[in-house]
Amino acid sequence: MNILVAGGAGYIGSHMVALLLEKGHTPFVIDNLSTSDLKNIDSLRKKYGEFRFEQLDIRNDEDLLKIDVELDAIINFAALKSIPESVEFPEKYYDNNIGGTTNLVKFAKEKGIKNFVFSSTANVYKFSETGVLSEESPTEPTAPYGYSKLACEKLLEYSNQAFGLNATALRYFNVCGNAMDGSIGDPSTTNTSIFAALFLSYYKIKPTEFSVFGTDFDTPDGSGIRDYIHVIDLCSAHLKAIEYMQNNPGFNVFNLGTGTGYSVLEIMEKFKEIVDKDFQYKIAPRRPSDVGKAITIPTKANTLLNWKAEHSIEDVITSMNEWYKKF
Repeated sequence: MNILVAGGAGYIGSHMVALLLEKGHTPFVIDNLSTSDLKNIDSLRKKYGEFRFEQLDIRNDEDLLKIDVELDAIINFAALKSIPESVEFPEKYYDNNIGGTTNLVKFAKEKGIKNFVFSSTANVYKFSETGVLSEESPTEPTAPYGYSKLACEKLLEYSNQAFGLNATALRYFNVCGNAMDGSIGDPSTTNTSIFAALFLSYYKIKPTEFSVFGTDFDTPDGSGIRDYIHVIDLCSAHLKAIEYMQNNPGFNVFNLGTGTGYSVLEIMEKFKEIVDKDFQYKIAPRRPSDVGKAITIPTKANTLLNWKAEHSIEDVITSMNEWYKKF
């Protein structure tokens, strides 16, 4: 298949490109490089050979419409993703995330592309006291970032009804890990995930002591529990979604996670086992927006997409160590 990958130079997008190339598909990659650079593109070309890349901003619909390639599907990773930044600059997130996706939908309609996979987030949900979320859980974002993603989902749902665009929104839980050989990864130093923060601190790329925010949650060890999914497993679900839409037209939403939660302190112990037993960190007060537990029930993706996460927490830490030690 010929697949347009918007945001394909970034962290998740570059892993998607790698998977497509491994599976014999032809990616056409676009990225404005506002939050990434060409490091991952160069690494992918060195490993897999040439593929088409254009520096292009999806907010520019005129440039999008100049693309003259027969495409079977679009995968959209091109978005801003910092929750704190979205609170400070909501207009920036609405312009980029909603405006860019709107242009890609118009592009799909103009070019007759029938399949669209959208990179969404678990932040669209109203988090429950149980901390367990399914696709039927109520949506109530707490920040402009989540609202921008939910608005894009609605656009895709209505586009399916209006002109038959098959669309799948994949709601990610906590994405982590890299290519197992460390060849591609997150070029940013602003990623706030626990794993990125650990490695940025450990390798003194961002030399601040690592903090555990809150040990007074209603969890077994008092620290927050999250559902961590390896980026390679995440990308495999995108390809499964395209294959599913080819035989099951319509609009669908799937949660992507493992269904298993790990606490921050458990992650710290795993990290020290694999990387450095003497790694230091500090305990800090919990942040206002934090919840004690957030994991998913991935039954719908397991059943309908025939997909299941396969990589372990050890795989996450090992693969990220391979990336960051070469940073």
